[in-house]
Amino acid sequence: KERDIPFALLGNPFHLTDEVCQRLKEYGCKKYQLSIDGLEETHDYIRRPGSYRETWAAIPPLKRAGIKVAIMTTVSQWNYKEVPQIIDEVVMHKVDIFAFARYCPDADSKDTCCTPEQYRCSRKTAEETS
Repeated sequence: KERDIPFALLGNPFHLTDEVCQRLKEYGCKKYQLSIDGLEETHDYIRRPGSYRETWAAIPPLKRAGIKVAIMTTVSQWNYKEVPQIIDEVVMHKVDIFAFARYCPDADSKDTCCTPEQYRCSRKTAEETS
């Protein structure tokens, strides 16, 4: 704060109240990135039960504080078909930035990665929707 250096955070939504968001803004937070990794059932399976709704609920306090909101989706075998509906949700919630990337598995989770064709399909659909 003393050096007036703006910053962005990639974090979870569970602690984001109006008070916390206002403090983040006062310290220089310009953007906060949240993850949505599928529609409710898929996202909650990947993350934790209830986190889908908690993530969307964190957007209004961030916006009221004047912080831009980014949603990041990691495209995988589990959610690549849901990308168009995720984009609809992003638009509905008036998110400032939407980003997505292909899941990069480790040796133990190779089967969760989507094929290059599936990723291209989700990318093409995302471009058509935006």
